[in-house]
Amino acid sequence: MTSIDGSQHAATSAAPVCVARLLLTLEAMSAALAEDRPNGPYALEAVLDDVVHCPAMEARPGLVNDSYPAVVEAVTQARNAAKVLRACPGSDRQWAVEKLRGAVEQARRQLAAREGDADASNNREGLFGHRCEACVFRGE
Repeated sequence: MTSIDGSQHAATSAAPVCVARLLLTLEAMSAALAEDRPNGPYALEAVLDDVVHCPAMEARPGLVNDSYPAVVEAVTQARNAAKVLRACPGSDRQWAVEKLRGAVEQARRQLAAREGDADASNNREGLFGHRCEACVFRGE
């Protein structure tokens, strides 16, 4: 049982605001990288970790369209591409940007599947978990 209720995050018909902020942040980092304005390795690593560990992205037993393993794989590829770019600044920046954008798209697919499942079971609280307490994207 969580101590954060869904109404603190978003209206019942919308995606959790915190997750939308998280994905917008990752998209902004991708755009900054594309424009040769990287946010730094630690910031990117932290946001990628947040995507993987976000309760709204987690795998759920019985979820028909569960793509959590694909989210983890896409984030791993994005992380590796960013590492290559940091190690070899002359390497293809666009490749790393595409990997980051792929991670965002895969996360959106998983979120859509999780939201559909939550709506079908009439349990939007299932999108939240203990990590939500300390989420920097939660806002107030």
